[in-house]
Amino acid sequence: MSSTALNGTSWILTRPHERSVPWVQFLESHGAVVMNDPVLQLQPIQNSIDIEIIRDADLLLFSSATTVDHFFSLLSVSLREILEEESLPKFAAVGATTAEAVRVHGFEVDFEGPGTGA
Repeated sequence: MSSTALNGTSWILTRPHERSVPWVQFLESHGAVVMNDPVLQLQPIQNSIDIEIIRDADLLLFSSATTVDHFFSLLSVSLREILEEESLPKFAAVGATTAEAVRVHGFEVDFEGPGTGA
């Protein structure tokens, strides 16, 4: 997309402020007028994760790197301590950044989306 195509256009970004910074900078640098007006507030839950649900899961699907990190922070022990290697669920991620967060926690990603759904 060229600067000319964005020059004078108006954008309303509804993502949280801290997650909108790269978009705002890009759009404004190409002449767009940007208003950041978040409609959601992301707040991690403080509960622990029900291990029995994980034992029955065939697939864990993550929609962001943030959710991956929060999921693993809620586990009192590692998944490998809870489950045998052959009974681990498959992992799916919406895109490369989310998939990398899963890998950082020591797991392979079985399904990786294009990352265009966010």
